[in-house]
Amino acid sequence: MKTKLILVTIMLLTPVIIKAEESTVRINEIAWMGTENSANDEWLELYNSTDNDIDLTGWRLEATDGSPAINLEGLILASGYFLLERTDDDSAPDAAADQIYTGSMSNTGEWLKLYDGDNNLVDEVNGTDGWPAGDNTTKQTMERSSVSGWQTSLEIGGTAKAENSTADPDDEGDNDDEDPDDEDDNKPAPPPTNNARVIKKGEIIINEIFPNPQGVDLEDEFIEIKNVSDRNIDLTNWTITNRAKQNFSVPSLIMMPSSAVVFYRPQTNLALNNLKEKITIYSKKNKIIDRVEYNKKAPENQSFQRQEKNKFFWDDISPGIDNIFETEILPVPFIDGPKKTNVGEIISLDASDSFDPENRKLTYFWDFGNGRTDSGVFVRQIYSTVGDFEIILKIMADENASSTIKLKIEVDTGTDQDEPVAIPTNISSIITPSTHLAEFPFIFISEFLPNPKGPDGESEFIEIFSNHDKPVNLAGWQLDDVEGGSKPYIIPDTIIKPGQYLTFSRVDTKIALNNSDEEVRLFTPGGVMVDFVDYEESKEGVSLVLDEQFIWQQSNTPTPGEINTLDNIEDEEKEGGKKKDADAAEPKVLGVKTEDIIKNNEPKNKNKYIVSGVSALVIVGLGTILKLKK
Repeated sequence: MKTKLILVTIMLLTPVIIKAEESTVRINEIAWMGTENSANDEWLELYNSTDNDIDLTGWRLEATDGSPAINLEGLILASGYFLLERTDDDSAPDAAADQIYTGSMSNTGEWLKLYDGDNNLVDEVNGTDGWPAGDNTTKQTMERSSVSGWQTSLEIGGTAKAENSTADPDDEGDNDDEDPDDEDDNKPAPPPTNNARVIKKGEIIINEIFPNPQGVDLEDEFIEIKNVSDRNIDLTNWTITNRAKQNFSVPSLIMMPSSAVVFYRPQTNLALNNLKEKITIYSKKNKIIDRVEYNKKAPENQSFQRQEKNKFFWDDISPGIDNIFETEILPVPFIDGPKKTNVGEIISLDASDSFDPENRKLTYFWDFGNGRTDSGVFVRQIYSTVGDFEIILKIMADENASSTIKLKIEVDTGTDQDEPVAIPTNISSIITPSTHLAEFPFIFISEFLPNPKGPDGESEFIEIFSNHDKPVNLAGWQLDDVEGGSKPYIIPDTIIKPGQYLTFSRVDTKIALNNSDEEVRLFTPGGVMVDFVDYEESKEGVSLVLDEQFIWQQSNTPTPGEINTLDNIEDEEKEGGKKKDADAAEPKVLGVKTEDIIKNNEPKNKNKYIVSGVSALVIVGLGTILKLKK
């Protein structure tokens, strides 16, 4: 009897995980349009309609065009959701991802198929003629309304890992106990139903937050909310929370359209942080209705107020009355760049025509749609996969004045990247660059030695590399260190060939590189900086070189004018300080693949040089900060 009891206990404690062929898992919601934050914040949600947990390991969710193609891993709970977020866990900000994936969905439609571990087709969504639902303008997701039907979510941003927005009796205010035939015509009309339709995100908004009154904060802090819908809304038992996870349950309250309510700290007991805060409103069904966040110190006696287009600013408090603000003057963004390119081709993007009507200093932020970001007026980019990408430029004049512009670009296969590049020999083919960035040849700093063994004067050098497909005359180009350091070195009439590593020694340049807190910069004849490196420390006898992913590394084998090599110094130190034989270190060609590198006085075998632009994932014009440990 005792043995039987133990067996029963084990059976009760062991979770039931059914096999694929017994399961019913469906594609439940798709944010193919991204979110209000970024078009790249795509996500997909699966739903398990069974009463058992299901192991998704070995399952696949893939598009027929190959992007995305996701090998699933993990457990989807009984009657539970499984959230897949693109690139990182910020794509659906209000829910935690169960799995991160890569690969974008086209806004024009995809054919998605869900396979189990035995390659059985479990579910599919055929959007080859366009997505059947969802709104790219409002960022409302596409959600399943029944086993086979789809609808546009009533929630902006969707309902990740939560019940789809299809109205239920609680939200609709239906009363199944009432018979319409028994209505008395003489009875007065009932008051407006508070929940005549499902409550949408953003119908009740956080309108003003006052975290830092003059003097003691206990009495005067407040949160103001406003009903911006066209109906009465019942907020009874809604919840307001802060970053510290303090909660305030709203008492009996019905808000009329355009009305505002101010909750002071003595009523809510919500302490508002003066440095950073996040206020969230939840409906009684625990759905996020609105959220406001600030991450800078609150000015004393000013509130954080909502203005047009849902932007916020700090100004004099205005509890219970309309926020007062001046019409904001925004900067105007422009992008000069191609609409088509090929895999492995380097493209230049120019935002120099952007301007601010008030002549404020602008900062530039780029998102290339493939997970890479950048900053600056001029940038270069390279795509390693075929597809349609959306390049986003955001320019900012200050924290509240920003504008965004988008450029769609089509990336095709182009020519075979393994075909040899013929090197022209006639002088007319030699490039002399103009001052426009798009016409600059792809030449960059590839290695430098700031701290040679012994005296620095003789052995310091700076090396540049040409990934351009034609010879380039460097006359007038300049090498320099940090601003205010050594005098810039103007390169004389010098030809750099495709695939050539060209070295300039300190003896010639008179540029004395510091051993710490220094820069190396490369300028065109017109004075445009096309590459720079910023390093904090350097080791004696160790050069700094680019690896195949264009990331700066250390090498104890300096190779001026030759193929760069890496000696894995950091790994050697972790292994007890044992040094490998420098000659045994496997050379790595940094940025290109080469059968025979063209050297200064070795013009033969020119046509064997092969450009591998796909490996150039970090583009000229990017500053790189090196933090090298001693």
